[in-house]
Amino acid sequence: RELRGARLEQALQSTVLSARAAHDPLLALLDRPADAIIHVQEGIVVDANPAWLAMFGPDNAVVGQPVMDLFDEASRPALKGALSACLQGRWSGHGLRAGALSPDGSVLSAEITLELGEHEGQPCVRLLLPGKRRDEHKLLEDLEQVVHRDQT
Repeated sequence: RELRGARLEQALQSTVLSARAAHDPLLALLDRPADAIIHVQEGIVVDANPAWLAMFGPDNAVVGQPVMDLFDEASRPALKGALSACLQGRWSGHGLRAGALSPDGSVLSAEITLELGEHEGQPCVRLLLPGKRRDEHKLLEDLEQVVHRDQT
C-alpha cells in the first residue's frame, strides 16, 4: 500500500512539473496571431496594444488622438454611430466594415468589432481588428511538437 502511494505521489509530481513546463510554450503558441486592439473614451484613443501599434504606428501617433483620425472619411459616420450605440449598450460584438488609415496614408479595409469595455475603471469602447487567421494545420503541428517535447 505504501509503495503504491509513493508511486502515485511521484507520478503526480511528475505530471505537475510537466504541466508547468508546457504552460509557457503553449501560451506563446496561442498568442501569436494577436488581434489589434484600441480602447476609446469620449472619441479619444486611450490605449493601444502592440499588435495595433505594429500595424498603425508608434504609441505617440495613436494614443491621445481622435479615433476618427485613424479611419478614412467614408467610414467615419458609421463608426461614430457604432461607437455611440456601443456605449449605450445597443451594439456589442457586431462587425463593422471600415477603412483604417495606415501611417503611409493607404487605407486598410477591414471588419472591426466594437465591444463595451473598461479602461482604468472608466467605460470605453474596445475596437478589435482581427489578426491574421491561424493556419490550423500549422497550429496542430506546433502543438504536437510542444506535447512531444513535454513527454521526453
